[in-house]
Formats: sequence, C-alpha cells, structure tokens
Amino acid sequence: MQRTKKCYLAVFIILLCMGLIACKNNSSDTEGDNNLVELTNIEDTEIVTDTNPQENASQRLRKVIKHDAGFSEDGTTWDLITEYEYSQEGYLIREISYDSDGNLLDDNVEYIYDDNGELIRQNNYVKDCLIGYVLFEYNQEKQLIKEEIYGSNDSSDSFEMTGKVEHTYDSNGDLVKTETNEIPITIRNSYDETNRIIKKEFSNGLVEKYYYVSEESELVAKKVVSVPAYTTTYNYSYDSKGNLTEEVIETDNGSSSQRITYEYEEVIS
Repeated sequence: MQRTKKCYLAVFIILLCMGLIACKNNSSDTEGDNNLVELTNIEDTEIVTDTNPQENASQRLRKVIKHDAGFSEDGTTWDLITEYEYSQEGYLIREISYDSDGNLLDDNVEYIYDDNGELIRQNNYVKDCLIGYVLFEYNQEKQLIKEEIYGSNDSSDSFEMTGKVEHTYDSNGDLVKTETNEIPITIRNSYDETNRIIKKEFSNGLVEKYYYVSEESELVAKKVVSVPAYTTTYNYSYDSKGNLTEEVIETDNGSSSQRITYEYEEVIS
C-alpha cells in the first residue's frame, strides 16, 4: 500500500510537470527579461530537426536509452537506465527502467494514442500488473486541457479517480493556469522577438528561464529553475541531428549533481 501511494505521487508530479511545459504556442508577450537569451555556439555542427513526426518514419529512432547517474554531497550515488520505445510514426509508446546491473525494475509505463496522434491514455504498471492509468483530454485547438489520474481500489478490482489536473489558456493560446485538485497555479509567460519562450513565472514562486543554442534554433541549451531556497541549472547537449545526447543538472547549494546521457537506436525497416 505504501509503495502504491508513492507510485501515484510520482506519476502525479510527472504529469504536472508535463502539463506545465506543454504549452508553447503562438503568442508573443515580450514583457520581462528579453535579454535572457544566452547564445551557446555548437561549432562545426549543423542542426537538423524533423518538423513532422509522420514524415520519414523509417528514418526515425525506435529506441532511446537514457542513462541517469548522479551523486549527492553525502556520497550517495545512483545509476538508472530507462529505455524509451517509439512507434515507426515517432510516438513514444513504452518506458521501461533497469538498475545499473541490468535488472528490470518494477515500474513501467505504456502510452496510447488516437488516430490523430494525440496521447489519450497512459498505463502504469508494477511488473505486469496495471496499478493505474491517466486519461488526457484536449480542446478543439488540440491543447491539453484535462488529465484524470486513476488508481486501483484496494478493496476491489476496480479503479477510482485519485487526482485531476486542468489547464486553462488565454485568447492567444498560452497556458495561464494549471489547477491540481482545486489548487490553482497561475503562470505568466515571457517570449523573445522570435516567439520563443524565455521565462515562466508561477504563482507558487517557481521561475523557469530558457536559453537557446543559437538565435535561430528552437533547441534549449540551458534551463534555470529557481525556487526561494535554491536554483537548479539544466545544461543540454545535442548531436548533429538535434537529438539530445547529454543533460547535466546541478544545484547552486551543492546538494546534488546529476548527469544523464542518451543513446539512440535506428528503426529496422
């Protein structure tokens, strides 16, 4: 029972983060720190990105292997390996985790899409047992507006709703509020002159700032997340195709450091 509750909490936090970052749209609020865009050059590298996940399906990556390693100030270390499996259309369909010895961990996730390629359901498993799922709802503009979280009922084989996340957008299509179990968090977005988001300010005190690889690129080179107690910096590196290859996470108080690397396997036609 205790483990199940922890699973629900972890899923809930992940979903909230997904909802909060899923909303770069078409408006251009240039208020705020427009000088935040710090350019990081990638020498001798041409960035090529796919604009449509349906195009060149046979050339897309089928599997991404994520190596998550880190250490804390007290000497504690960890090493987590996660495999992300994709369909030939480029949609994430499965997430499986292993420990550093290659042993399969209990938790894994499955993603289901509709005919339009929109994520409509996330199934959460412990080994082969379904312990809960999440349903996603969109508006006519294909913006995510609701996430309903369901968990198993200990007294029966049924599932009951354990959480709900709702997203509200303004007339420009920008996410302005996320409400989690009736606790609202308002969001103020700032953009640069090319309509790239450079800052998110949340009513709970959290601030996210974004820095890009170049003036033309949509690839984020660095993200800085600040809360009243400390600041966490995320540094990103990419290969020549624009695939994320490394993510280094550091806190300014020295409490933890984390390095995540990514490997890619090509689709076998």
